[in-house]
Amino acid sequence: SVYFSKITESEYQSILFTDTNELMAVKEDGTRFYPHELSRGTAEQVYLSIRLAVAKHAGPADFPILMDDIAVNFDEKRTKCTLLLIQEAAQERQILFFTCHKHVASLVPSVPLIHWPSRSVLAEM
Repeated sequence: SVYFSKITESEYQSILFTDTNELMAVKEDGTRFYPHELSRGTAEQVYLSIRLAVAKHAGPADFPILMDDIAVNFDEKRTKCTLLLIQEAAQERQILFFTCHKHVASLVPSVPLIHWPSRSVLAEM
C-alpha cells in the first residue's frame, strides 16, 4: 500500500484483499476498485507495488530486481513517481531497469544510465 500510494501521489491509499481473497485498490475517498475496473496503467501500478513489497519483505535481501519497461503504460507524472520510488528502493538492493523509451531517462536525471550503442551485439547463442 505504501508503494502504491507513492506511485499515485496518494490518489490511492491502499491495496487490500477482501474476505473472498479478491484484490482491491482503495482511493483516498474510500472508493474501492477491482483491478479490472482500473485503467491498464493503474492496474500495472498495483501489481508493481505488490512485486516491490514481496521483494522487500519475502525475497533475499541481496537478490537483484530486474524491470523491463514497467512504466510503458503510465502517464508522465506516475512514471516519474515510479522512477523515484525505484531510486529509493535501490538504496537497499540492486535494481536494473531496462527501457527503450528515451523520454524515461529525462524524467529522473540523477539516475545513472548505460546506453547501448545502436546495432551492437550484446550476446550470441
